[in-house]
Amino acid sequence: MLEEELKCQEMEKDFKNLTDRTIKIVFKIEDDSIYYVYENNKMIYKNNYIDFEILKDNLIIKNNKIGYTRVSQQNQDYNNQIIQLKKYNSDIKEFVNEKISSGKKLKERKLFNLINSVEEHSEIFITNLDRLARNVSEIEEIIKICQDRNIIIHITKIGVKLEKNMNPISKMFIQMLSSFAEMEKQVIMDRIKDGTDKARLEGKTFGRPKGKKSVSKLEPYKQEIIKLVKLELTPKNITKILSDRIKITEMTVYNYIKNNNLKEEK
Repeated sequence: MLEEELKCQEMEKDFKNLTDRTIKIVFKIEDDSIYYVYENNKMIYKNNYIDFEILKDNLIIKNNKIGYTRVSQQNQDYNNQIIQLKKYNSDIKEFVNEKISSGKKLKERKLFNLINSVEEHSEIFITNLDRLARNVSEIEEIIKICQDRNIIIHITKIGVKLEKNMNPISKMFIQMLSSFAEMEKQVIMDRIKDGTDKARLEGKTFGRPKGKKSVSKLEPYKQEIIKLVKLELTPKNITKILSDRIKITEMTVYNYIKNNNLKEEK
């Protein structure tokens, strides 16, 4: 517990030096280990894992003109969206990029941290409305948060601004676009379902074969990881040690240790 508290204090100082913002990080053991981050007595981040890179990705916004991009599949990239946004406004110096399905809950997305952490009167640039979400209710929720905080959203492909005092025609236009985005998502889902049903009729099977369990790519390094855990190395340090042999993220190492109860083998 003391080690975690010292870690929190160190990150608070580093964050202050980098951003001139004062935050308070609190570590608690509830059903799980949880880190809470507060600014001005308001909780702005909560997760069961934290390091300085996570703080930077989620909390640091230094520019009042920010580009937001989203792709839904891991094999897609944001480059086309970034190029379009820079072409639209060369003053955009900072981008928040996200690889996540639009079906994910808003609070699980970087977008939620973005619209709640930027200063009032900031401007967020997106290429299309469906980059925010693909259902009407969630788009309306995002727009409301931004309007309440005086944040302007620019939809660059159609040159429309979403701001606090939109006229009735603009509001109606956005509602139409939201409906089209939701309808497009439903069409895609219907096509996938039709293709899956057809494949099943042709005898094709989907998913992992019954009885077959997935094996973590860390499994060959299990004994080494156990030794490193016994030496009380953090997941971050273990990731660095393994990085010259395997491409792995710190979160994957953390989850592998947790899911395999490797700390209990100490």
